[in-house]
Amino acid sequence: MLAGEITSGTSLSLCRARIIYSEDGVLRACDEYKCEEVYVDGVVGYRPAPPIYSPFRISDAVYIEFDKKILVHRGDVIWAHAPLEIILYHKNSILTRLAPGRVKYTLVGNLVEGVIARYAKSRVAKGFPLENKDPCMAHIAFYIAQGEDTIKGVPFNAAYSHLYTDNKGSIFYSLVEVYIKDAIIESRTTSKPPIEGLEKLKQVRAGRTGVFSLTAPVIAVERGWKLWPSLKG
Repeated sequence: MLAGEITSGTSLSLCRARIIYSEDGVLRACDEYKCEEVYVDGVVGYRPAPPIYSPFRISDAVYIEFDKKILVHRGDVIWAHAPLEIILYHKNSILTRLAPGRVKYTLVGNLVEGVIARYAKSRVAKGFPLENKDPCMAHIAFYIAQGEDTIKGVPFNAAYSHLYTDNKGSIFYSLVEVYIKDAIIESRTTSKPPIEGLEKLKQVRAGRTGVFSLTAPVIAVERGWKLWPSLKG
């Protein structure tokens, strides 16, 4: 599980991220994009968070492209996997954020009114969570609140997402409601757990909201958008 504590004189690997906490109080945290060092004392905590800030903040949106198109109806729940980032913190202060894997971005919608979003591709299934063998990915459920059609992916506002865990340590995003309309697909990020019996993870929030943040947990984009390879990173 991507949540725990690290003490001085120890090291830790979290997917492709590496953390070394020396006995003299230097915490060195590295991912594929950066290495940062900070002097700190005492226990340092780490936990997962929505992938908004690392390696840099571009947008609060995350786009999950499915490995195949899926026909959905009102009332369906479809499951996929979504990326995470890792927060290192001391008490209530965030020390740094790490990307545990490779990061890609894409344009969702058209060039004028589209949204730049963190990009991930995932298997998709109806009705039940897929087996997740990647500890740096989380389960996410999309509830079809309106409409019926074949869709190939869903964007959502990750800044308003909450994270939950089950008794096995698996991570779940809060439920995302999807509205399929004539010309657009709209998603609404909720704070509700996707299934019963999950425990809400403590959130560590600090810093000001970036200029690219969305003002509401809703994303509405044209349907039938293209994924622009030049923006995938």
